[in-house]
Amino acid sequence: MKHLLHAAVVPLLLSPVSLGEAVHFQNTNPALDALKLFDANPLDPLLGQSLDITQGAFDQPAVGDLPGGSFFLMQFNGPGGDFVWMGTGRLTMIAQTRVATLIPDPFAGELIPYFGPENFQESDLISSQSNFTKGFRAMHGVNDLTSETGIFTLQEEFTIGLQFELDDGFHYGYAQLERTVEFHNGDLDIQWHPTQWGYETAAGVGIAVIPAPGVLAFGMFGMLRCSTRRRSQRSGACALGL
Repeated sequence: MKHLLHAAVVPLLLSPVSLGEAVHFQNTNPALDALKLFDANPLDPLLGQSLDITQGAFDQPAVGDLPGGSFFLMQFNGPGGDFVWMGTGRLTMIAQTRVATLIPDPFAGELIPYFGPENFQESDLISSQSNFTKGFRAMHGVNDLTSETGIFTLQEEFTIGLQFELDDGFHYGYAQLERTVEFHNGDLDIQWHPTQWGYETAAGVGIAVIPAPGVLAFGMFGMLRCSTRRRSQRSGACALGL
Protein backbone atom coordinates (compact mmCIF):
# COMPACT_ATOMS: atom_id res chain seq x y z
CA MET A 1 0.00 0.00 0.00
CA LYS A 2 1.18 3.53 -0.59
CA HIS A 3 0.02 7.00 0.24
CA LEU A 4 -0.05 9.51 -2.60
CA LEU A 5 -0.77 13.08 -1.60
CA HIS A 6 -2.86 14.63 -4.35
CA ALA A 7 -3.54 18.07 -2.94
CA ALA A 8 -2.25 20.25 -0.17
CA VAL A 9 -3.63 21.78 2.96
CA VAL A 10 -3.78 25.01 1.03
CA PRO A 11 -4.19 28.73 1.59
CA LEU A 12 -7.89 29.56 1.29
CA LEU A 13 -9.67 32.87 1.10
CA LEU A 14 -10.45 33.17 4.79
CA SER A 15 -12.58 35.60 6.71
CA PRO A 16 -10.92 36.67 9.98
CA VAL A 17 -13.24 37.16 12.93
CA SER A 18 -11.81 38.87 16.02
CA LEU A 19 -13.19 37.98 19.44
CA GLY A 20 -11.30 39.97 22.04
CA GLU A 21 -7.63 39.05 21.79
CA ALA A 22 -8.33 35.86 19.82
CA VAL A 23 -8.36 35.85 16.02
CA HIS A 24 -10.32 33.14 14.19
CA PHE A 25 -10.20 32.31 10.47
CA GLN A 26 -13.07 30.59 8.62
CA ASN A 27 -13.02 29.21 5.13
CA THR A 28 -15.27 31.11 2.74
CA ASN A 29 -13.92 30.23 -0.72
CA PRO A 30 -12.43 27.09 -2.35
CA ALA A 31 -9.17 28.59 -3.62
CA LEU A 32 -6.75 25.74 -4.25
CA ASP A 33 -2.98 25.62 -4.55
CA ALA A 34 -1.03 22.92 -6.39
CA LEU A 35 0.79 20.29 -4.37
CA LYS A 36 4.54 20.90 -4.08
CA LEU A 37 7.54 18.72 -3.38
CA PHE A 38 9.37 19.31 -0.13
CA ASP A 39 13.00 18.49 -0.97
CA ALA A 40 14.38 18.13 2.55
CA ASN A 41 16.25 15.10 1.25
CA PRO A 42 16.88 15.11 -2.53
CA LEU A 43 17.12 11.30 -2.48
CA ASP A 44 13.71 10.92 -0.83
CA PRO A 45 11.61 14.08 -1.38
CA LEU A 46 8.42 14.47 0.63
CA LEU A 47 4.99 15.64 -0.42
CA GLY A 48 2.99 17.96 1.78
CA GLN A 49 2.08 21.50 2.70
CA SER A 50 2.68 23.92 5.54
CA LEU A 51 -0.21 25.77 7.21
CA ASP A 52 0.27 28.86 9.39
CA ILE A 53 -2.63 29.42 11.80
CA THR A 54 -1.65 33.08 12.28
CA GLN A 55 -2.12 33.94 8.61
CA GLY A 56 -5.02 34.14 6.20
CA ALA A 57 -5.69 33.16 2.63
CA PHE A 58 -2.74 34.09 0.50
CA ASP A 59 -0.13 34.75 3.17
CA GLN A 60 0.69 31.11 3.85
CA PRO A 61 4.34 29.94 4.03
CA ALA A 62 6.03 28.08 1.20
CA VAL A 63 5.86 24.31 1.40
CA GLY A 64 8.35 23.08 3.98
CA ASP A 65 8.69 26.49 5.67
CA LEU A 66 7.53 26.42 9.28
CA PRO A 67 7.42 29.84 10.95
CA GLY A 68 5.99 30.08 14.44
CA GLY A 69 2.35 28.99 14.41
CA SER A 70 2.74 26.51 11.55
CA PHE A 71 2.24 22.77 11.24
CA PHE A 72 3.06 20.39 8.43
CA LEU A 73 1.24 17.36 7.03
CA MET A 74 3.29 14.82 5.11
CA GLN A 75 3.46 11.23 3.94
CA PHE A 76 6.13 8.71 4.90
CA ASN A 77 6.43 5.20 3.51
CA GLY A 78 8.65 3.00 5.66
CA PRO A 79 9.21 -0.64 6.62
CA GLY A 80 6.50 -0.49 9.31
CA GLY A 81 3.84 0.69 6.88
CA ASP A 82 2.64 3.82 5.14
CA PHE A 83 1.94 6.74 7.45
CA VAL A 84 0.61 10.28 7.44
CA TRP A 85 2.32 12.50 10.00
CA MET A 86 1.71 15.96 11.43
CA GLY A 87 4.65 17.96 12.69
CA THR A 88 6.03 21.42 13.33
CA GLY A 89 9.21 23.48 13.17
CA ARG A 90 11.40 24.35 16.14
CA LEU A 91 9.21 27.31 17.22
CA THR A 92 5.96 25.33 17.48
CA MET A 93 4.68 22.31 19.38
CA ILE A 94 1.53 20.19 19.00
CA ALA A 95 -0.44 18.98 22.02
CA GLN A 96 -0.06 15.18 22.15
CA THR A 97 -2.67 12.72 23.34
CA ARG A 98 -1.86 10.75 26.47
CA VAL A 99 -3.55 7.61 25.10
CA ALA A 100 -1.64 5.57 22.53
CA THR A 101 -3.12 4.09 19.36
CA LEU A 102 -1.82 0.58 18.67
CA ILE A 103 -0.75 -0.19 15.10
CA PRO A 104 0.64 -3.64 14.21
CA ASP A 105 4.18 -3.79 12.89
CA PRO A 106 4.66 -6.43 10.14
CA PHE A 107 8.36 -6.84 10.97
CA ALA A 108 8.31 -6.71 14.75
CA GLY A 109 5.25 -8.94 14.89
CA GLU A 110 3.70 -6.88 17.68
CA LEU A 111 1.52 -3.84 18.30
CA ILE A 112 3.43 -0.56 18.39
CA PRO A 113 2.04 2.43 20.34
CA TYR A 114 1.70 5.67 18.39
CA PHE A 115 0.69 8.96 19.98
CA GLY A 116 -1.34 11.26 17.78
CA PRO A 117 -2.38 14.85 18.44
CA GLU A 118 -4.78 15.51 21.30
CA ASN A 119 -8.35 16.08 20.12
CA PHE A 120 -9.74 19.19 21.82
CA GLN A 121 -13.50 19.58 22.22
CA GLU A 122 -15.66 22.69 21.98
CA SER A 123 -14.93 25.15 24.84
CA ASP A 124 -11.73 23.29 25.85
CA LEU A 125 -8.91 25.65 26.78
CA ILE A 126 -5.60 25.28 24.95
CA SER A 127 -2.93 26.69 27.24
CA SER A 128 0.38 26.04 28.98
CA GLN A 129 -1.35 23.18 30.83
CA SER A 130 -1.86 21.21 27.60
CA ASN A 131 0.45 18.30 26.82
CA PHE A 132 2.73 20.00 24.28
CA THR A 133 5.58 17.96 22.81
CA LYS A 134 8.12 18.36 20.03
CA GLY A 135 8.29 16.15 16.96
CA PHE A 136 5.82 14.61 14.54
CA ARG A 137 2.52 13.01 15.55
CA ALA A 138 1.07 10.00 13.72
CA MET A 139 -2.26 10.60 11.97
CA HIS A 140 -2.75 7.32 10.10
CA GLY A 141 -0.98 4.04 9.49
CA VAL A 142 -1.71 1.21 7.11
CA ASN A 143 0.15 -2.03 6.31
CA ASP A 144 -0.55 -5.67 5.49
CA LEU A 145 -1.71 -6.37 9.07
CA THR A 146 -4.32 -3.60 9.23
CA SER A 147 -7.66 -3.33 7.51
CA GLU A 148 -7.83 -1.76 4.05
CA THR A 149 -8.63 1.60 5.58
CA GLY A 150 -5.77 1.38 8.06
CA ILE A 151 -5.80 2.81 11.59
CA PHE A 152 -6.36 6.45 12.48
CA THR A 153 -5.21 8.12 15.69
CA LEU A 154 -8.04 10.70 15.57
CA GLN A 155 -11.77 10.78 14.93
CA GLU A 156 -13.28 12.02 11.67
CA GLU A 157 -13.64 15.54 13.08
CA PHE A 158 -10.91 16.83 15.34
CA THR A 159 -9.21 19.94 16.70
CA ILE A 160 -5.49 20.13 17.37
CA GLY A 161 -3.80 22.54 19.78
CA LEU A 162 -0.60 24.46 19.08
CA GLN A 163 1.88 26.37 21.20
CA PHE A 164 4.30 28.62 19.33
CA GLU A 165 6.88 31.24 20.13
CA LEU A 166 6.84 34.81 18.80
CA ASP A 167 9.00 37.76 19.82
CA ASP A 168 6.78 38.55 22.82
CA GLY A 169 6.53 35.00 24.18
CA PHE A 170 4.44 31.85 23.80
CA HIS A 171 1.08 31.94 22.04
CA TYR A 172 -1.68 29.32 21.76
CA GLY A 173 -3.91 28.37 18.88
CA TYR A 174 -5.89 25.60 17.23
CA ALA A 175 -6.81 24.12 13.87
CA GLN A 176 -9.98 22.16 13.13
CA LEU A 177 -9.94 19.48 10.45
CA GLU A 178 -12.31 16.86 9.06
CA ARG A 179 -11.49 13.61 7.34
CA THR A 180 -13.26 11.60 4.66
CA VAL A 181 -12.40 8.10 3.45
CA GLU A 182 -13.47 6.68 0.10
CA PHE A 183 -12.45 3.89 -2.27
CA HIS A 184 -11.90 4.68 -5.95
CA ASN A 185 -11.09 1.76 -8.24
CA GLY A 186 -9.73 -0.19 -5.32
CA ASP A 187 -7.61 2.69 -4.02
CA LEU A 188 -8.15 4.22 -0.61
CA ASP A 189 -8.55 8.01 -0.77
CA ILE A 190 -8.15 9.87 2.53
CA GLN A 191 -8.95 13.57 2.48
CA TRP A 192 -8.07 15.99 5.29
CA HIS A 193 -10.16 19.17 5.25
CA PRO A 194 -9.11 22.18 7.38
CA THR A 195 -12.32 23.96 8.37
CA GLN A 196 -11.05 26.83 10.52
CA TRP A 197 -8.18 27.88 12.73
CA GLY A 198 -7.20 30.67 15.08
CA TYR A 199 -4.79 31.88 17.73
CA GLU A 200 -4.53 34.13 20.78
CA THR A 201 -2.71 37.40 20.03
CA ALA A 202 -1.81 37.99 23.67
CA ALA A 203 1.28 36.06 24.78
CA GLY A 204 0.78 33.54 27.58
CA VAL A 205 -3.02 33.56 27.31
CA GLY A 206 -4.89 30.36 26.45
CA ILE A 207 -7.55 30.08 23.75
CA ALA A 208 -10.89 28.27 23.93
CA VAL A 209 -11.99 26.07 21.03
CA ILE A 210 -15.00 27.51 19.22
CA PRO A 211 -17.69 25.47 17.44
CA ALA A 212 -16.83 24.04 14.03
CA PRO A 213 -18.35 25.91 11.05
CA GLY A 214 -20.90 23.20 10.21
CA VAL A 215 -22.51 25.27 7.47
CA LEU A 216 -19.48 24.81 5.24
CA ALA A 217 -19.54 21.87 2.84
CA PHE A 218 -16.57 19.59 2.21
CA GLY A 219 -16.26 20.96 -1.30
CA MET A 220 -15.36 24.36 0.15
CA PHE A 221 -12.22 23.21 1.92
CA GLY A 222 -8.66 22.97 0.79
CA MET A 223 -7.34 19.54 1.62
CA LEU A 224 -4.50 17.14 1.98
CA ARG A 225 -5.52 14.01 0.12
CA CYS A 226 -3.82 10.67 0.60
CA SER A 227 -4.47 7.84 -1.81
CA THR A 228 -3.48 4.39 -0.63
CA ARG A 229 -2.68 1.63 -3.11
CA ARG A 230 -1.65 -1.96 -2.78
CA ARG A 231 2.14 -2.23 -2.97
CA SER A 232 1.91 -4.03 -6.31
CA GLN A 233 0.09 -1.01 -7.78
CA ARG A 234 2.35 1.85 -6.67
CA SER A 235 2.23 5.06 -8.64
CA GLY A 236 3.96 8.38 -8.20
CA ALA A 237 1.32 10.54 -9.88
CA CYS A 238 0.15 13.69 -8.13
CA ALA A 239 -2.82 15.85 -9.06
CA LEU A 240 -5.21 18.36 -7.58
CA GLY A 241 -7.70 16.80 -5.20
CA LEU A 242 -10.78 18.59 -6.43
